[in-house]
Amino acid sequence: MSQAQSAVIVMEGGDTPHTNIAGAMRAWRNQLTIETIRQLQQCDGIWIVVCSNQPLIRSYCQQEQILLLDTSSISPFSFLKTLQAACTYLIDQHVTIQPSLRNAIVLGGASLPLAKTADFQCLIDSLQNRPRTVWANNPVSPDVVGWTPIDAIHQIKHVKTDNGLAAALRDQACLIYQLWPDRLQFRFDIDTPIDLWMALRNLNFEPSLSKLAQGTFTQENEDLFARAEMNIQGLLCRMKEKQLPAITLIGRISPQIVQFLNQEIKVRVRCFSEERGMKGLGRDEQDLVWSLVADWFERFPSYEDAFQQLAKESDAIIMDTRVWMAHHRLVLSDEDRFASDLLWDERIADSRLRRLTNAARFCKAPVLLGGHGLVNQGIHFLLKVRVQKVVK
Repeated sequence: MSQAQSAVIVMEGGDTPHTNIAGAMRAWRNQLTIETIRQLQQCDGIWIVVCSNQPLIRSYCQQEQILLLDTSSISPFSFLKTLQAACTYLIDQHVTIQPSLRNAIVLGGASLPLAKTADFQCLIDSLQNRPRTVWANNPVSPDVVGWTPIDAIHQIKHVKTDNGLAAALRDQACLIYQLWPDRLQFRFDIDTPIDLWMALRNLNFEPSLSKLAQGTFTQENEDLFARAEMNIQGLLCRMKEKQLPAITLIGRISPQIVQFLNQEIKVRVRCFSEERGMKGLGRDEQDLVWSLVADWFERFPSYEDAFQQLAKESDAIIMDTRVWMAHHRLVLSDEDRFASDLLWDERIADSRLRRLTNAARFCKAPVLLGGHGLVNQGIHFLLKVRVQKVVK
């Protein structure tokens, strides 16, 4: 530890919902955060700092004597001020005993669920001997960011979320912008229940984590994944049965995913990619998001008609609904968003989202709803890993 050059700051917090689906996601994210910290504890040459208001995470840090910034009393929460406070603490408290501390990485507790100790070590090592550089795991909306020097964070005057941090360090602190390697374990994160479903079905998590997820998403003898899973299975069957199936993709689809489909999957793709980087660029906060697809949906008598029109030329439809939500300036609870992802329309309070979800649920072609992860890394899981398993 005396030679540590890097600090890794793990930020995981927010409200503790008592609703079914959002509460299940919070419980699972807390456990995943602890697993991330465990992996980091095995890395060489780092200080770990955890910023959280979650009792379970705080208790683990106290038990393991990990540096903890308790954010439970910070109201309103500020991502930038909390991050700057963590860096200030490191610089002030360890400058005499830790003169080699040079750089930092910040990530959310569920930002790298696939990463193991060697993967984290790769990110940490990449920061060494690269002066005045910022690294990001995504070109438009990164949720893992590393930078050198650590005190460059104090040159940032404004950034609201982790998605805009890398651009802020580039533009406000004049750091050189670099991307970490395009690997699945550096890109896939778990923001929604559908992300979690894909990870659970395709990856080898720690047995305790998998058991917890299955338990928290089975409530009142009802599997909350059941409806989305039925549509996923419908998609997979069509992929198997048809020689050249047609898939419609809607939302923040990256060029890399389109390239992946063209090179590795026998499929016809109709792709409506729009508003990539809407969070990193702050377009959602400024009410600047405009979606061609969302506008097109409103031209039909009903959302059912819009989906049925898509189904005429699609064997399956995969939709990142967050662009549609931002287009309509909807202020939604996590419970509403997550219930929509899992196609539980009757659990949704917002009437517009409830109508969209109901129309997707009963569309003739299977429809999958979710966020950014679904139409990017999620497609890798669904159209390669799962299809290969079905074909075999």
